[in-house]
Amino acid sequence: MICEDNILLTNEDFQCIGQVAKHCDNQKLCISIKESRDFDLLNLFCNEFWDLALENYDSTDDLWINVWCGGNYTSLCGKKERHFGLKRIWVYYAYSRYIILNSYNDTATGIKQKTNDFSIPTPLKELQAYENKYRSMGFETFELTQKYLCSVKDSFSIDLCLKCECECGGCGCEKCGKTSKNRGFSSSIITKY
Repeated sequence: MICEDNILLTNEDFQCIGQVAKHCDNQKLCISIKESRDFDLLNLFCNEFWDLALENYDSTDDLWINVWCGGNYTSLCGKKERHFGLKRIWVYYAYSRYIILNSYNDTATGIKQKTNDFSIPTPLKELQAYENKYRSMGFETFELTQKYLCSVKDSFSIDLCLKCECECGGCGCEKCGKTSKNRGFSSSIITKY
């Protein structure tokens, strides 16, 4: 357990995701987890759904295990799909915040970048590139999980506040088969006055 009030994410959840070392600063990781929950996940999901998901995280119900941990499912159009679950989304967003936060320490004379005799600090621009990479991965994971949640949305007693768009290929939605032919330019009639 990383944070006392967080019983969902552990150091093991970050293994094989990013470079959270044996010497991980758990206090900074805890801050990153809380910030990602409050500022990233609550923007992706409805508060009501997030509260429901937190209440049911330890359920033995297959639906909630799949919501949290991911798995295989059949999409609305009958295709076999895979998603990675809420936990993985949370881990990616938390790790993206940890990358930046871990590089700095609060001292009596202000915030300082970590340095020692055997290393040089990674430039901020590189850290931001890594942060953006993991945020993008978190959002892609969210999109996969959103597709799963749309396929089981009738299993919930609340509105999930998700953009459940039809997947084309025989699902019966009016949006199917309609594509945009915009080629990146537009024309207009110019009137001279």
